[in-house]
Amino acid sequence: MSNIIPVEITFWQTIIDQYSSETKGRNLDLSDLQDLESKLEDDLKRIANEKNIYYEVKNGNLAYINPNNEISTRIAFFLSGWEGFPSWALNIPILNCENVVLNFYKGDYTTTIESNELTMYRVPLWEGRPELEESTLLNRPVLMNMEAPFSFTNQSDNPAIFLNLRFIPSLLA
Repeated sequence: MSNIIPVEITFWQTIIDQYSSETKGRNLDLSDLQDLESKLEDDLKRIANEKNIYYEVKNGNLAYINPNNEISTRIAFFLSGWEGFPSWALNIPILNCENVVLNFYKGDYTTTIESNELTMYRVPLWEGRPELEESTLLNRPVLMNMEAPFSFTNQSDNPAIFLNLRFIPSLLA
């Protein structure tokens, strides 16, 4: 299975309008999460092909990438008590993402834990040279596998902003 799955979001433009004036990355608060749940409810059921399940936005953040910069290679981090936490995230481009590249890598590695002001994550310590497995522009909403090593690179002269959302239950097994 691919690490990247393009999806259609009915209220994508509404979500863009809501978040396009943001000027830095941040974790979403409860009111943001509830509002996004409401806007995405029908799309999530269609994406997962499950009509009778309610998908809760478990967490989310607004990712901000400086011009000509990157979010370094990482793997999602799962806190104790998050067993069963979804390994798939929905990324929704908000601003200047047409030149943001989402890369996935493969190879042998161990991990160490790091953090920044928004999140904790695992960093792969490669035992050899990693191999690029898959790549796409973040020019449309996509589901992405958070358990494979990934990076984002902003190849433009403007900052880029996108939403990263995770749901309970997971949209994909």
